[in-house]
Amino acid sequence: GLGATGSDNASALPKEVIREVAKRFIQAQGSTPIGANDQAKCEEALNIANTWLDQATLFPAVTSDHPAISPLDWLNITIEGWHSTFEPLATGLTEAVTKMVEEATSAMQGQVPAQLGPMSQILRSFIGGMLATQMGQTIGALASSSKGAHDAALPIIENFKPSLSPQALRKFGAELQIPETEIAIYFALREAATVRLFESNPWLVAYMKAAIAEYGKGIHIDLDEIQRQAEESMRNIQENLEANPDSENPINLSAEFSLALNNGLFTPEETPQQAAALEKLETALALIDGWIEEVINLAAADRLPSIAALSELLRRERVSNSPIQQLFKALFNLEVSPRKVREATFFWYEIRKLKGLDARDKIWSGLLPTAKELTDPIAFVSSTEIPDDLSGLL
Repeated sequence: GLGATGSDNASALPKEVIREVAKRFIQAQGSTPIGANDQAKCEEALNIANTWLDQATLFPAVTSDHPAISPLDWLNITIEGWHSTFEPLATGLTEAVTKMVEEATSAMQGQVPAQLGPMSQILRSFIGGMLATQMGQTIGALASSSKGAHDAALPIIENFKPSLSPQALRKFGAELQIPETEIAIYFALREAATVRLFESNPWLVAYMKAAIAEYGKGIHIDLDEIQRQAEESMRNIQENLEANPDSENPINLSAEFSLALNNGLFTPEETPQQAAALEKLETALALIDGWIEEVINLAAADRLPSIAALSELLRRERVSNSPIQQLFKALFNLEVSPRKVREATFFWYEIRKLKGLDARDKIWSGLLPTAKELTDPIAFVSSTEIPDDLSGLL
């Protein structure tokens, strides 16, 4: 009922579970504390990046408190943002499941053993714990591979400051015939550009969180399609309860539902509102990524000999094994296609060519282009422009 929903929102996605799972993951991979040498190198890379970026974007530089961070630092900096961003999704899912259980139990017309009463409660914490574990693993993997605090290019951190992870930079450059300093500057450019964008457009945080929350709210579960599976699960649970009437232990219950989840029992139907929220999210992610690409190309194309090679390597790494892509795929069924990012990069480039750098960056403070407008920068510009000479309208 309503009372349960209201009081348990806080635990729809247990943050400490995310933190613990991620921490174990990071410790298994190893997290080297930061030394003075690393701080100095990262600070220098960020200073160079910011000097170059000053000529490539309107948005001002943001100075760093911690130029270099370890994977564990990365976790501490980002955990709040991950949690608050994805909690509405967990809430949407647990509420949909609770509703399903309530409908299924009332359909059994009172032939429900008393033990099934706390079922939806157990289920809620089970689903919350499962999502938290999945997120913890993803975030743990991200912590070890992220080149900077804002590597995921998601506006989720409250306090935007640029930081680089020397450990991840070394790992990335290990096999490459590219000078260490160039790798550091390249990722410093990405990090510093991302931070400038987010710091100058704080509304982006709310925008992305709203799109995710909108998607979460739309989760509902198609009962007819899964009734058979649900009833089978219920029967198994009932048999278990009858066989072990004294069992306080919800473990067999968890196993049942774990199985059900893996069989797609809780695959939410996508509503038109969710499809729209998803497109909004995907377009925003592509616009952010494309803008970063366009800005760092402008800032460093003729200064950093290996910029094209590094961009290509990063693109390939992200397509093959990016944990953030895997997280979005698992939780939202969302993939930002490399093609979309290319379209967005070209969009920003075209706007700059047509209208100049200032006009390009000012788009962030107005209406963002839709997925369709992304492919037609010229039409987008003319639709948002107020003619200089209004006499033609009289």
